[in-house]
Order: sequence, then structure tokens, then C-alpha cells
Amino acid sequence: MECWIDPFSMAPPKALESIGKTLHSQYERWQPKARYKLQLDPTVEEVKKLCNTCRKYARSERVLFHYNGHGVPKPTANGEIWVFNKSYTQYIPLPITDLDSWLKTPSIYVFDCSAAGIIVKAFLERLDWSSSSSASSLKDCILLAACEAHQTLPQSAEFPADVFTACLTTPIKMALHWFCNRSLLRGSLDQSLIDQIPGRQNDRKTLLGELNWIFTAITDTIAWNVLPHDLFQRLFRQDLLVASLFRNFLLAERIMRSANCSPISYPLLPPTHQHHMWDAWDMAAEMCLSKLPQLIANPSVEFQPSPFFTEQLTAFEVWLDHGSEDKKPPEQLPIVLQVLLSQSHRFRALVLLGRFLDMGPWAVDLSLCFCSGFVYVLANSGKISLRPSLLGLQSNAPDIVTLLLSEPQPEVRASAVFALGNLLDVGSSSLSGVDDDSDDDEKMRAEINVVRSLLQVSSDGSPLVRSEVATALTRFALGHNKHLKSVAAEYWKPQTNSLLKSLPSLANINNPTNVYSSTNILQGSSGLASHIGPVLRVGSDSSGTGRDGRISTSSPIATSSILHGSPQSDDSSQHSDSGILLRENATNGGLSYNRSRPADSAIYSQFISTMCSVAKDPYPRIATIGRRALSLIGVEQVVMKHKRINSGGAHQGETSAPPSNLGMARSSSWFDMNSGNFSMAFRTPPVSPPQHDYLTGLRRVCSMEFRPHLMNSPEGLADPLLSSVAAPSNADLSILPQSIIYNWSCGHFSRPLLTGSDDNEEANARREERERAALDCISKCQRSLWNYDDALPVNAFENHKSSDRGLSKLLLINELDESLLLAASSDGNVRIWKNFTQKGGQKLVTAFSSVQGHRAAGRGVVIDWQQQSGYLYASGDMASILVWDLDKEQLTSTIQSSADSAISALSTSQVRSGQFAAGFADASIRIFDVRTPDRIVYMARPHAPRTEKVVGIGFQPGFDPYKIVSASQAGDIQFLDVRRAAEPYLTIEAHRGSLTALAVHRHAPVLASGSAKQMIKVFSLEGEQLTIIRYQPSFMGQRIGSVNCLSFHPYKSLLAAGAGDNALVSIYAEENYK
Repeated sequence: MECWIDPFSMAPPKALESIGKTLHSQYERWQPKARYKLQLDPTVEEVKKLCNTCRKYARSERVLFHYNGHGVPKPTANGEIWVFNKSYTQYIPLPITDLDSWLKTPSIYVFDCSAAGIIVKAFLERLDWSSSSSASSLKDCILLAACEAHQTLPQSAEFPADVFTACLTTPIKMALHWFCNRSLLRGSLDQSLIDQIPGRQNDRKTLLGELNWIFTAITDTIAWNVLPHDLFQRLFRQDLLVASLFRNFLLAERIMRSANCSPISYPLLPPTHQHHMWDAWDMAAEMCLSKLPQLIANPSVEFQPSPFFTEQLTAFEVWLDHGSEDKKPPEQLPIVLQVLLSQSHRFRALVLLGRFLDMGPWAVDLSLCFCSGFVYVLANSGKISLRPSLLGLQSNAPDIVTLLLSEPQPEVRASAVFALGNLLDVGSSSLSGVDDDSDDDEKMRAEINVVRSLLQVSSDGSPLVRSEVATALTRFALGHNKHLKSVAAEYWKPQTNSLLKSLPSLANINNPTNVYSSTNILQGSSGLASHIGPVLRVGSDSSGTGRDGRISTSSPIATSSILHGSPQSDDSSQHSDSGILLRENATNGGLSYNRSRPADSAIYSQFISTMCSVAKDPYPRIATIGRRALSLIGVEQVVMKHKRINSGGAHQGETSAPPSNLGMARSSSWFDMNSGNFSMAFRTPPVSPPQHDYLTGLRRVCSMEFRPHLMNSPEGLADPLLSSVAAPSNADLSILPQSIIYNWSCGHFSRPLLTGSDDNEEANARREERERAALDCISKCQRSLWNYDDALPVNAFENHKSSDRGLSKLLLINELDESLLLAASSDGNVRIWKNFTQKGGQKLVTAFSSVQGHRAAGRGVVIDWQQQSGYLYASGDMASILVWDLDKEQLTSTIQSSADSAISALSTSQVRSGQFAAGFADASIRIFDVRTPDRIVYMARPHAPRTEKVVGIGFQPGFDPYKIVSASQAGDIQFLDVRRAAEPYLTIEAHRGSLTALAVHRHAPVLASGSAKQMIKVFSLEGEQLTIIRYQPSFMGQRIGSVNCLSFHPYKSLLAAGAGDNALVSIYAEENYK
């Protein structure tokens, strides 16, 4: 048999041609992209032409030369092979030196002939006698020979004549034929069925494909455990065809040694024919052959996968329980890395691999020595849930990791940020405060590209991601310290008074000298500093004497937006209360103004701009990192209105969290880890089971939470203002903030992950308790929760420190299960709390700016939450609506309102996901749908010709998504049907001006309106006035206050009304309510 063809079954010329074509197709199976050329019984000239042509087309790629020497004499003692003589009917020798000179390197030779070891010996002798340059070239040649110099090929009928070639090109078929003659069950095994094994070799879900996969895993495992790692990388990981041939060569050694024939190779491999992993292959082969008759007889029988990989993973898990660095490495590691390509085993393999990598750098080195295909697995994985684990395992290039910054899972984005941040070098000179003048330009350009990517996600909706961004940018501040100081120093340049007056944010300051001393800025409690807000100065923060200076408008970032700490817009300047100071003596020796400025300083300007915004982040820890990064480059924020810090909150003793609640925690079950000054716990919470289709809820609201800090600590301030505590020393600044995602990953991979889902019975038992809680804003920034049945306070705590930034919206997320409390302040910052009904146990889950980069003037920010889609809609005094996906913690889209006036009211549809209505200050209304290309699906001006703004808007109760209710400040309530004309079909003149609030019940056919004239009216959907409320239901009959807000209970006939003048909340019910 030659290539499994009987040459005597057909005419010799046809047999020769058939054998050649079959060999061609067999090699093509291992490398289909290669170009193959056959020469049957070639002459010397034909061999030379063939070699030269192949090298020409291959260029620097490896060339395969296969020689079948059956039927010709053995190689000569000089290592010459025999080819056909064109002139005479005989064979002539071809020196191996000529063959090598034609084929050149890199190349791989396969010699299937008796005494093939003579050829290898001659090649090695030539290698020893060659010069150093040619010797190094010859080392890139690979040789595979069928037997040693003194051996002949097997003559038994049990083997095909070309058994060596059969092992190299058809290993599965050859291995099964050989096993059938040696199995204890050989009497029941039918070799004729081997050619009928169903499936394809490249389809792992078929019998043939799985068998081929098991063979690949076993041969790779044998090679990885036996060969030196550098040789393994060269032979099994650099070239697809070479790797396939050497896997099959291990099989050839096992089979041919049973016939007293020893294949050899260059490079020389140690013996592997008795490796115990071959027993696992025999088991897999026997299982395949035993069920083969049934599969052939009934093709509809369901294929049952082999237990091989499951058993190997179990063996690897046993090693993890008892192994260590000092013991023998786990031989199953290659199989664990192989099954990463299988969806059925991938998750378990990742968990076990994570445990192994946590053993130390030696484990990482072992894994990388075998496989570097994590990028391939990540790019082709359809399961998003696997990507956090994959990110923790792979060594990514920046261009690949950057693509993950837009992934929907915050954990994935944070892992990508962490990976990018670790590419930023932090030199020892930076940490010691001494700058190194010899910068690597190439490295600097690469790091700047990384920072550009990080700056783009600095406003991410997830505090976990923003924390990692702040940590990574701090590394950049250390590594590029001198350039950042140089750009920061340009903030201060002596200029004329006219330049200072040209700044918009400072133009109206009444100061005859326009000179600001550093001592006045540091005092910050009175005088000019209390009026101008932030200014930029260069001076000594430890010196008692002031130094005159002015703001420079020539700096690329010396604009009002930068001065006020917002990189997006100067609109935030109306709410800025902090100043910025440049410290000249930030490092030993001070700033050096003689150094050349970097060619591309725009990225440094943008960095300072972004860090000013980070220093004002709603999350305390992120704001602290931002302030420290600014201090590293000589920029320091100073509180101007420091009396607010001194005064604190009205209920500081009640609202302060216990000291043990430092750091960050995940919004579900917890395990604690210490990381510096922060205790971190982080885990993905379980999915809440939906009660109804229209209440599917928010599956995972946020990626992490910061536990409340001590209120007497600068890090504990929710508002991003520094206290009057002095800046940290250089020794403290040299310590980089620790990564949250890294610390979480350390704990995540140190514990078992294959656990059951969390029990939600306890959460369901607390559902009634949550429904009995009423939310009450009794001050501008403090929130109280009351049990409305007993009129007793449940909890009270501060949302933020700034008293002039009151609350604009309170609402519940996940009303029916694991409720969270969303509090939106008038500056656009949104904070979400858990455990808000537990006195002193409230925890901040997430916080972000809902109107990032837009004006948040006064109390103009309006938001609303849509449970079905998980979207939070935010707008205000701007021309767009921002749509946030709280499950992903990402800004999903920005919708242009197409109006000239501000948005004064928002309401989401509880029936149609992605649809919401907006009321405008010009008395117009619009309905938007994020699913449609045009976004706007309805426009009307029902309150015309009046000019009062729309105070409230809402969809009518029930499951009719086409009817809405709108109320204007003039006192009229309009009912509209979007399917009809823009004119309302019903109008209610509810109040004579001063309408302040509107509430529409989610299910009951009622609505309520409130007035500044101290009254509340309740109407039916037909326009009938059901009741009017003017007085408190008490003995004294006190008049109710000016109504600021109204809200219906979503599932009960209860109405809550809040009054602004007496901080009183009243809850009204129907007469027969119990």
C-alpha cells in the first residue's frame, strides 16, 4: 500500500499518478494555503528546477521537500539519494549538498526510505564543517527521516509500505488501524469501518473531528512535557505545517518502534513512544471504534462527546489542590489551554486557568510557553460573560485592548483600562522627583497614544472604569512629570490687565488692581477669592509672602472651562467653588522653565483639563486620585468657600458611615479584600427574576459601589472639594493608587466560581417593607425615608455636601425586587444607593454626571427612569437628551431635541421600551423613540399661545401608549392623542396660574396637580375633578404649603405631596384605604 492505494490494482503509470495526487491531497489537509508541485520519477534537472521554483515563490517562507525512496537503492554512504537518469534506464545519485544549495533555507525535508539516517548524518557532518554564517543558516533546516542508518523499512503486511508517510499525513487512520491489531477487543473491532467514521476533521462536534482534536491535544501535551520550551516553541508553535508534521512524527515513532524501526529527526527529539499519555489516546480510540457500528447503522443517533477533556480538567483541578511551584508542573496544562477553543469546556477551563495563574509568575510563564492564542479566543468568543476572565489572562496589544473600551460590561472596560495603564512606564526618576532628560521618543509616542484612548473614556458612566482611568492617568503624571509641569507652568505668565479682563469668567470681577496674592487664595474665606471662584497662580504654597501674578490667555488650556475644572464646557463655571493653584516647589529644586517644551503639548493640556474634571468627580475616591495627580504636576485645588467645609451637614452625626465602611463594594454578595486604605468587594449580582414582561427590570444596575468614607476626612467628601488640610507630601504622592479591578481579580480567581445562584427569598420578604417607605427631601441635599403608616423616620443621610446643589429627582429602581434609590442633584450628578432603608447602612452603588459636558444651571436638570429598557434619560437647559444605559453604565446615545428652548419635563413610557416624552420651556412637547432613526415621533404645542413652560408631562395610565397628559405653569392640563391632530382632545383649567407639579398614576385612571397657591387637585381621565386639598387633615386644620412635588404610589391609591416652605410631606389616600 502506498498512500492507502494498492499499486498492483491498476496499471503502473496510472498507479504512480494516483499515488502522487493522493499524497498531494494529504499534505493539503495540513496546509491548504500552500502551493504544491509533484515530480514523479524526476531527473536531476527536474529536481533542480523544482527546488529553484519553489524557493522563488516561497521567498523567505519554509519549503517542504518530500522524498519517497521506495523501489530505489538505499542512500549512499555519503548521503546521496537516488533519482531517475534521463539518458539511461537506471538511477543516479543526487548529493544532499546540491539539494540543500538549491532549496536553501528555511526548509523541511521528509525522507521516507530505508537507511534514511545516513542522509541525516551527512547533513549534520556538513553542518559541522560549515562556516559560522552558513551553519546558522543550516540550523533553520528541519529533517524527518523514517529510520536510522542501519535500519530498513517495515516489511510486514500489517503496515503499509509507506508507513512513515501514512503516520505523517493520515495520523488518525494509521493510528486506528494499528490500534485495532493490539486492542484487547480486536475481535469485535472492524477495521473496514475506519474509513466510514462520520464527520469532518475540522468539526469538533463530530466523531472524526473530536478524535482529531483529542489526538492534537495529546501529542501537544507529550511534546510540551518532554521537550525544552524553546524547542517546543520552534517546532510546535511557529509554523502550522511544521507543527502538524511533528505531532504526527510522535505517532510515527510509537508505531514504527513496534516494528523495530526508529524514526529520527533534526532537531533531535527525546523518545516519546512510551509516554503514559498514549494510554489516554488508546482509550479514546477504543471508545470511538466500539460505538462506530451503531453510528454507521443509524446516522440519526445523537453524538455523545468523549469524556476525555472533562477527565483531564478534573485531573488538572486535583493538581491545583495539591500542587505548587516546587512540584512538577501539571502535565494537563496544554489540554486546559486547548479546550479554551471549546464552548462546552471554556468556562471551567478559564476558572481553573485563573487559579493556576494566581500561583505566581512561574505559572504565567508556563502558560505563555505553550499558548499565546488568548487574543484569538477573545475575538471569537460569542459569550460576553467570558471576557472579564479572558482580559485577566491575556497579554494584550494596545490596539486590541482599545477596542474593548466600548464593551457593554463595565468590568471588561475597567480591565481594558487597567491593561492600558500598565503600559505606561513610571520611571524611578519620576518617583524620586528628579526628571530624566533622556526621553525615549518612540516610547513617549506610544504612551501618548495610550493616554489619548484613556482620556476618551474619562467620563465613563461606571465609577469602576473612571477609577481605573484616574489610576492610569496618575501613572502618566509620574512618567511624564516634567512635560506636564512645563505645560502647567504656562498657566502663569505676567500679562497686562486687559488680558485678565478678557477672560469671560473673570470679566465682571470688581478689583482695581487685578492682583491676587497666594495668601488670599489660600485663605479663601473672604475678600476677592470668595467672589472670583477659581484662579490660576504660580507661587509658593509654603511661603508667607505673596507673589503677584496674572492669568495667561496664551496657554492652550487657559480658558474658563479649564479654570473651572470642567474639560467639557464653561457652563459649569456657574457652580464651581474651588480654585486651582500651581505649586512652584512641587519637587526638589522647583520647576525648570529652561527646558524645551514637548512638540505635542496638546495631549498634556488635555490631560490637565481632564484631571481637573476628575478632581470634581461625584465619587470621593476618584476625586481624591484626581487631586493627587494634579498635585504631582504642581496643580493644587483650593476650597474657596471653606466655611461650608467647616459647617458640615446638619445631620453629620446621623449620616456618617461607620469607619469600617471604607472603600468600594459590589452591589450584591460580598467578599472583602484589603487594598491600601480601601476595602474592596466586588461581584456580579444575580439576575432578578421578572414579575411581568413589562417589569423585566434592571438586571445589573452598576458595576461597583464606594462605601461611604469618614465625613471628617477629605476623601470622605462626596462633593469634589478639598478640605483645608494641607497637600500630601512628595513621599505620599510617590505611592500610586491601587487598581480596584486588579485587587478584585486577585480575590476573584482565588475562590471557586462554580457556585449556585443567590437566594432571593430574603429580598422578596423585604419587598413590603420597601413599599412602605416614603421618600422626603427635607433640605436641599439631605434625604429622609419614613414609614408612612407609623410616621416614623426609617433613615436619614446626606447625598452630597454642597447645600446649594439640591435634589431635583428621587425615584426607585427595581421597585419589585432589590430596590435601589436614585437621587439626582441639581448639578446633574446622579447617585444610586442601596440599603437605603437601613439606618446608617446605606451604601453608594454608583455615581456619575448625567449631563456630562452640558450646563446644569439652577434646578433645571430633569431626569426619568425607564424600568423596561434600563435607560435613564437626562436633560435640562440644553439642546439634547442624554440616554444612559445603567446596566452597561454607558452613555448610549445623545438625542438632539431640535428645539430652541430648554427641556423642563421628562416622562418615560411604561409600555413601550425606549419611548419618552419631553416638555419644553416654550410650552411645546415632543415624543421621542430611541429605536427610530428620526428619534422624534410626535410634536405639538398644546399650551399655545401661552408662553409658560411645561411643568409636568406623563403617559396616561394603562397600556395605551398613544395618550399623554401635559401641564403648563399657566395652570392648564392638556390631554393629547398622538394618533390624531396636534390639538388636545381634552383641556382642564386646573389652576389660575402657578401650577408647579403634575403626577399621573401608573395604573389608576387619576392624575393630580399642585399649585404654589397651596392647593392640590385630583382629576379623572375624563376631566372630572375628584377632590381638592387645601388643608391638613388635623385638628387645627392648618393650610398646606406651596406644593413643590407630587408623586403617586405605583401600585396603590396613595398620593405624596411635598411642600417647600415647611419641609413637610403629606400622604393622602382614598377614604376606604387600609
